[in-house]
Amino acid sequence: MSAHPPAAAAADAPALERPQPGLVRRFTQGDLASLRVVVGLAVIWIVFEIQNDRFLSAVNLTNLMLQITATGLISVGVVYVLLLGEIDLSVGAVSGLAAAVMAVLNVKHGWSPYPAILGGALTGTVIGLVQGALFTRFGIPSFVVTLAGLLAWQGALLYVLGETGTINLTDPKITGLANTFYPPAIGWVVGLAVIGAYAAATLGGWRRRRVAGLADQQIGGLSVRVAVVAVAVLAVVAILNSDRGVPLAVLILIAFVAGMQYIAARTRFGRHVFGRGQRGGGAPSRDPDQPHPGGGVRHRRLDGGDRRDHGGVAAARGQPELGRK
Repeated sequence: MSAHPPAAAAADAPALERPQPGLVRRFTQGDLASLRVVVGLAVIWIVFEIQNDRFLSAVNLTNLMLQITATGLISVGVVYVLLLGEIDLSVGAVSGLAAAVMAVLNVKHGWSPYPAILGGALTGTVIGLVQGALFTRFGIPSFVVTLAGLLAWQGALLYVLGETGTINLTDPKITGLANTFYPPAIGWVVGLAVIGAYAAATLGGWRRRRVAGLADQQIGGLSVRVAVVAVAVLAVVAILNSDRGVPLAVLILIAFVAGMQYIAARTRFGRHVFGRGQRGGGAPSRDPDQPHPGGGVRHRRLDGGDRRDHGGVAAARGQPELGRK
């Protein structure tokens, strides 16, 4: 007779031998986040297509991609802020102010387009450095800093625009960022390049997880994922080519996303910043492993303050101190 009851034997069984939850159960319990997004988008597309049969036309989808580009560029930056457990309420005001600086430099001051664009980008960079310094150096919560920035940069936007309130951009190099389309051949080359980069990144991540003993998916599942992405990319390229071609704005968005992903995952700076943020639940104002003069390890709380972990509590990062007020 076995010394262990059946329940204990099942609990002691290796994880790989346990029955895995089905696709529907994983979907309803919160797994497969990408699939849930795709299903949600499909439902939205179906409803909009029922309301207007031109919604899924090549012309409308191309226009939607042009409109998504500006929001997408802002969203990529906000995502990395959220990954650190922080928030930025001023992104809309900052983007508007940077665009206004570019327009004023080009139209009212006669700057050539490229220096004007660089001036707008530097405006956003300086504002980000100022707000980041207020958070990291002075310990002011990001919510407070960016909420104040939201109000301040809206006022700065009105000041920069002046009495006119609006500025019409006519320089072809600036307007060409949203009005340049490439021929079908370039579109297919870009599509194949995107598919190859995605396949290489997926396979590389799987290999690293396998070496670390964390591989939880067979290579067949990854192949199916790459195939689905490849079909979607080729379909998008075909739709864009049937209208005006692949827009330059979309290529800028793809390049920006790829560059940010590379910085976060492949560079020492990205691993240092996002690794610290994931351990502490927020961007720490100092090295979380730096010993405090009074003993223990000192790191940031979510409210912007510091907490000292004493003795064995320091080993369990993020756990509350027992018996201390």
